[in-house]
Amino acid sequence: MDGFFPTNREFAASIDSIDRRLFKRHPYGVIVEAVWLDAFQMVIRAVHQYRTMDLSRGGIRLLGRQMHYEGTIGVVILPRRDAPPTRYGVRVRNSVYNGAQMYATGCAFQPVDPRLERATRVEHGRLMLSARLEDFL
Repeated sequence: MDGFFPTNREFAASIDSIDRRLFKRHPYGVIVEAVWLDAFQMVIRAVHQYRTMDLSRGGIRLLGRQMHYEGTIGVVILPRRDAPPTRYGVRVRNSVYNGAQMYATGCAFQPVDPRLERATRVEHGRLMLSARLEDFL
């Protein structure tokens, strides 16, 4: 999968005018971290962990205990083989019950929301929330 991860802007540009379901999905069962804005897109939540189910140029499917509403904006950190882990912006397309108290959440890649850009950072390979109050305003 070397070269599989273009920049976040390239991801977003690649799906602007193309149906994201046209992209081939690749099994990608790694643990990732994500931070979400609430349903009103105003409050930044804590860092949550998910197991990825699959990955494509257009998006990612996450398996976790939280159900997310369509349109919820977030940021995920994806490990990379050839570079440090990188943040990618996502928007929830669907979240369905998968059994065993788990939800499969399909997300499309998009540019990282400026609020999440300010409020999160990658530190030692982990997604962290900023300690500065002004980063959340």
